[in-house]
Amino acid sequence: MPRTRLDTRPLVKSTTKSSTRFENSKLEQQLQSGGIPLIEEKRIVAEISTLKKTKKQLETLNQPGAIDAEKQKLDEIKPLIKTYDEQIAKLDVQLTEAKTTMTKHEQELSATRDSLNDLFTQKKDLSAKLNAAKDAKNQFYKEFKAAQDAWYAYEREQYRLREEQRKLEQKQQRDAKMLAQAEYELEAAEVPAYGEELALCAAIVKVLKNLTGEKDETPAPAPATPAGRQVDEKDSMPKGGSLLVSKRDKDDDFIVLGNKKSKKQSKKQAQVELNKPVKLDIEMIDQFGRLKIDMPRTFAEIPNTIAALDAKSKEFLKNQATQTKANKEAALAKLNKIKEQLAAQDTEGFQTAE
Repeated sequence: MPRTRLDTRPLVKSTTKSSTRFENSKLEQQLQSGGIPLIEEKRIVAEISTLKKTKKQLETLNQPGAIDAEKQKLDEIKPLIKTYDEQIAKLDVQLTEAKTTMTKHEQELSATRDSLNDLFTQKKDLSAKLNAAKDAKNQFYKEFKAAQDAWYAYEREQYRLREEQRKLEQKQQRDAKMLAQAEYELEAAEVPAYGEELALCAAIVKVLKNLTGEKDETPAPAPATPAGRQVDEKDSMPKGGSLLVSKRDKDDDFIVLGNKKSKKQSKKQAQVELNKPVKLDIEMIDQFGRLKIDMPRTFAEIPNTIAALDAKSKEFLKNQATQTKANKEAALAKLNKIKEQLAAQDTEGFQTAE
């Protein structure tokens, strides 16, 4: 039977000294006699050691006053044991209350677990619905992306068609302008050649004769024009050129050769010194350069210059028909070449469209 808190029985067995001595001697005889197993021998040695310890305890208890001392210690321990019993009783009450509280908490925890399980179930349902919504969203996005790609492809195709139409219109405009320019050049080639040069020679001769005071009664040669078209001197001038007129057709304050001269002064200078240098403006110098004729430096050189201009005019008239024919042929060949190119481009474009 196990010992309780209030069990004060001695730990040593109630064994007499003689019985202990008898058992000890008996075990020693068995040990000395030999012929016993090793395990049994070890057990015997252990029992002998235990008996010796018991013998010492008994000898201690059999001393005078030892039992009284032990009783005194027991009396001193009893109040402590009572105190501990009271504390244990209080702790038992607290333990009962704690168990009750723990049971209550366990019940609440069980209810919370049930609620938590419901929440987990709801979460699972919501997760399934969310995944379904995501799948639907992804499907809608794929459809939207496909529609968007189709729209972009349509827009690119429309842009390509617009660009092709714009380029085609630009090409048609360029072709029309090029064809119109070629037709205009062909029409211009009908005009006799060197018309501008002849008018320029006549204008310069007229100005030089006015400088020397010589009256110019010879009309400037008027080149014939096709279809009876009248050509103005200004129209026959080359691009960038300027028509020089005499002082009689200008105002009184018109500048000739860089000096202002009135009508009276021009009359007085009918007889000029032959060695006097001729002052010409930039436009007049440019006209001489275009005709490739040396300009006069003094008034004495003016007749030679007029003769050179007349010779140049005769040369132009001599080559006028030949040059006019060559201009027509060149303009017609250019027009036919442009028409052939346009026709070939139209045929190639038609085959590409097919």
